[in-house]
Amino acid sequence: MILEAFANGSRGVTYYWYGHFDAAHFLSHAEAINIVTPIEDIFMDGTPLTDLKCNHDKLKVCGMGLVARASMELAVLVSNYQGVPLGTPVTIRTSAAPGTPVWDLHTSQNRGAIQPDGTLQIKLDESAAHLYYVGQRFAAAVQSPARNE
Repeated sequence: MILEAFANGSRGVTYYWYGHFDAAHFLSHAEAINIVTPIEDIFMDGTPLTDLKCNHDKLKVCGMGLVARASMELAVLVSNYQGVPLGTPVTIRTSAAPGTPVWDLHTSQNRGAIQPDGTLQIKLDESAAHLYYVGQRFAAAVQSPARNE
C-alpha cells in the first residue's frame, strides 16, 4: 500500500488501527520506507508520471518523475495484482533518455538501462508491487551498503 501511495503522488503515509492488527504490518511499512528512502526526493518534489505505457494490460504501472540537473529521474512501480506468471517479460515505455541506468530498489542492483526506443525491460518476480529507479542522481544512495543492513 505504501509503495502504491508514493508512486501515485502521496507525500506521506499514516497508520490507522483496524480490527485484525498484526505487528508484521509495521515490518511491511518499514520495508517500504527503506525501499523509497534513497529516492525520496522524487516523491517529495516530483510529479506523477502520466506517460508510462505497459505492454501487458493486467499489470498496473505508475510512478513519479523529477527533473534534476537537466535529467529526468523516475520512480516506476510495476504492480501485479492479477496473477501474471513470474518471469513474464514486461516492456514499459518511459520518458527517460536511452541509456539511462535502471535500478531495482528491492535489491539495490543495477538492472541495465533504458533501451534505444525509450523502454524499460524487466521480468516479473514474486513481488506484487516492485519499484524501480531510472536515473543517475541517486545511484550512490541506492547502492549504499548501509541501506541493506
